[in-house]
Amino acid sequence: MKKAFTLIELMIVISVIGLLAAIAIPKFNEINRGAKVANVQGNLVTLRTSIGIYYVKTGSYPDIENNENLESILNFYYKFTDFYNKSVMPVTPPSEGTSETNNVVSSRDNLGGWLYFYESGDIYANLENGTYTGHESIEIWEEEKISEDTTNEADNSSDNSTWDDFISNYNVVKDDSVVNIGHGGYVSTEGIMPGLYLGTDWLAWDDTGSYTGTYYIYVDGELLETSDGEDYYTGTVRNNGSQVESTQDLYVGVGANELTVAFEYEDENGELTYYYNTLDLYSN
Repeated sequence: MKKAFTLIELMIVISVIGLLAAIAIPKFNEINRGAKVANVQGNLVTLRTSIGIYYVKTGSYPDIENNENLESILNFYYKFTDFYNKSVMPVTPPSEGTSETNNVVSSRDNLGGWLYFYESGDIYANLENGTYTGHESIEIWEEEKISEDTTNEADNSSDNSTWDDFISNYNVVKDDSVVNIGHGGYVSTEGIMPGLYLGTDWLAWDDTGSYTGTYYIYVDGELLETSDGEDYYTGTVRNNGSQVESTQDLYVGVGANELTVAFEYEDENGELTYYYNTLDLYSN
């Protein structure tokens, strides 16, 4: 005859199970919340890149607000789905205050989906800050206003006239997964790269550093100044420094062979790192 568990033994087993559940459930919820944030950030990166490339190819932004079927967006023989591999907009995951939706609006209501400005091609998550994690200062979606105070100018007393000078003066890291040059490298006979899209990948939602908005451009190893004679350019800072992007017609000169772009990143200790990427250029 088998001996049954005593009451004390059952209480111990139940206590152990309860303890394990108390540890595992919050951890699972935290991972789930982080996955939702990463999902939205990833979709934003893909959408912004696709919109930027579409603009480069067609000279206009896709009208995604009024098109449930993205395959129907066509301009200059290019479909939006030539650059974005889905026929419908992605959804934002559900939260306590929002349902799962891929709705696109032109005025923020924070009910989920996407906020899109057709005239500028800017797209954002239609969510409140802290929707998934509750951390409003870290998980930032309401990012329409461009911060004019995030530009952290590098020490202009250093000579940055050549790329060799730059890499000797600063900490630089080449990473084509971080720096996106959304252009095929074509230079017109006038020496212009039309509709050049430059941007960075999004930082992880818990990254405590930020991009400052400052970036440098070098053509064939020589510094390319702005039209105002500045050494550095300033891009649009998104999500409290989590991403930077810029679209412009850039004059690189006739016969240019290589473009180098370096974005400034500041860590939590104020240390600067410049992430860069290069692009081979050609002209007909």
